[in-house]
Amino acid sequence: MGEMFLSEMLLSAIAAKEGMEVAEEGLGIGEYEPKTTMVIRTVKGDLHDIGKNLVGRVLEGRSFILVDLGVEVNQEEFVTAIKDHRPEF
Repeated sequence: MGEMFLSEMLLSAIAAKEGMEVAEEGLGIGEYEPKTTMVIRTVKGDLHDIGKNLVGRVLEGRSFILVDLGVEVNQEEFVTAIKDHRPEF
C-alpha cells in the first residue's frame, strides 16, 4: 500500500469532511417528504466513518430519516436501535 504519514491522513479526512459540507448544498436536504427511517453505523472495531457519512448524507438528501449511531457500534446497540426506530429496510 505504501508509506503514509499521520498528518497527511488527518488532512485528507478534514478535506473529505469539508467537501461533504459543500456537496450537501446540492443534495436538496429537506426538499422531499420523509420516506422511511434508516439506521446506520460502523461496526465495533472500525473507526472509519467517511463512507458511512457519505451514504448518510445522500440518504438525508433523499429525505430518509437517518439514525446515525456513529462508529464502533456493537451488535447489541444496533439491535436496540432497530427495535426502537423500526426502520423498514
